[in-house]
Amino acid sequence: MQAKCSDLDGDEYSVIWYPPLIFHKNDDPMDFYDDAAVENEGPVQVEDMVDFLCKYIQHDVVGLISNAHLAWADWLREGVKSNMCQTLARKVSRAVDFAKLGRPENLSMSEKPAAYPDFMQKHCEKDTYLSRSALGKLYRKLGGMVLESVGPVADVQPDSRLIVEGHEEHMEVARQALARYRLRIRSLLATYGITSEIEALSGAVMTMDPRISEKHDHTDVAVVVEYQVKHIMARARDEFLEGLGTDYREAKRRASAWYCCAYEQGAQAEGFAWCVASELLDILQCAAPTDGPTRGSIRDRVTHALIPREDQADVPFKTALFNNALRLLKRWLRGNKEFLWNTDGDAAAHYLKHVARVLQKTLEQLETNFGLARIRKQPSLVLVNILKNLVLCVNPKSGKMEFALADLAERTLFRLLYPGEAVEEDIPLESVTPVGPTQTQVVLLPMRDDDDFFLAIERQENRFRGLLRKWMQLQKVAIMIWQDARGDWFFKLMVTGSPWALDRLKQTIIHERFHDELKKILLEHDDKDVVEEKEY
Repeated sequence: MQAKCSDLDGDEYSVIWYPPLIFHKNDDPMDFYDDAAVENEGPVQVEDMVDFLCKYIQHDVVGLISNAHLAWADWLREGVKSNMCQTLARKVSRAVDFAKLGRPENLSMSEKPAAYPDFMQKHCEKDTYLSRSALGKLYRKLGGMVLESVGPVADVQPDSRLIVEGHEEHMEVARQALARYRLRIRSLLATYGITSEIEALSGAVMTMDPRISEKHDHTDVAVVVEYQVKHIMARARDEFLEGLGTDYREAKRRASAWYCCAYEQGAQAEGFAWCVASELLDILQCAAPTDGPTRGSIRDRVTHALIPREDQADVPFKTALFNNALRLLKRWLRGNKEFLWNTDGDAAAHYLKHVARVLQKTLEQLETNFGLARIRKQPSLVLVNILKNLVLCVNPKSGKMEFALADLAERTLFRLLYPGEAVEEDIPLESVTPVGPTQTQVVLLPMRDDDDFFLAIERQENRFRGLLRKWMQLQKVAIMIWQDARGDWFFKLMVTGSPWALDRLKQTIIHERFHDELKKILLEHDDKDVVEEKEY
């Protein structure tokens, strides 16, 4: 597409012809004044270039100003039309042109936001509030979950066709190569603050160190990470080829050993086997034809539970699928009574009726979007989407039972996404305690000048940590007191747990009623201790 006044630096445009998204009114562009570039007196020397480079590094604040603009636009009623946002827009324009004009820009203290919306994910470094804008609502609804993925590598058994006889003699060398690969990958992840190896391998970097994301464009960092990942995998492949010669059979045995290493318990290196992908492909091409490998994944077990049985041969496919899915969901409800609001008498029937209604709508949506042929091939789509819809169908008018069911569905989704290292005999719907790749993060809990809140946590610190572990299902909680550059005080929480638990903590502590509810619980417990001391 050609755009008027567009330069030729590789800009890409998306054209959407969807009428509801077309603006009926458009604002005039802001009038930016062209500033003359700073002229250097005399010929340019090496010292001048070094001085300019240092100034460029010092005044590279495009990310800082852009983040401030986004935060103020969400906080202020006038949004991007507020005086603050228009001032920041002018500043970011000049900051972008600093390399050409030599005129630096900076943020004054009054222009730095006091708090940031939750969708900016600054829980570990800034005061965060619950955004009421469309971005905030979308952020919380999506929750960062990749809902189409059901069976990650941790839940999958090795493909038997790739296990070649004689691979055992290469296992020790493969484990040593795996250890070096993991060390390099972990160093890369730590450098950029990337959460998982999968993000680095795929190039879809979702999170990174705030110090990097604030100063550098997200896409530029992703390109650098992609280059370094290729370098790491190339080094690993060089190790694989070392001393191999031209023995084709030996190459297959060694590649099989590398593949098996990636599936050993605790390996946590999904990309290691991809270093020898060409050899593994050769093994598959030479393997005897089979009906397909049994991988033992959740996807396989869900598929087996949903597909029509032999005694349902005369039943229409949609009817059989609905009945089997409903039977599976009944087991899910029975196995998780403790997470629901009430399961006695009419309440149990209400839950089942609600689930059946959402299931019917889900099947209709899937048939419209994918068609029955796709559903026949991938019945696990039904389970993922029914859980997703149970989460998304709640609204402010929903009752406690619907909210409890939505919370349980969200837990189950995370259990499907992070099923743990052990392969279970049954579909993991009986217990949905969130498990998966454990992470440790810092989360800030603002005091908001509330002395009672501060004293309640100080006096009942052990109980507070215990409540967080119980409510959020965290593994570890450590507490420190911290003051930011603005003089605001925070409880700095160092927490360890699954991604589900950490995300739940971040959403909970910014809730409007969290301070008051927690303070009430801790102070009531504190009063009981005082009474007991007096009686004693």
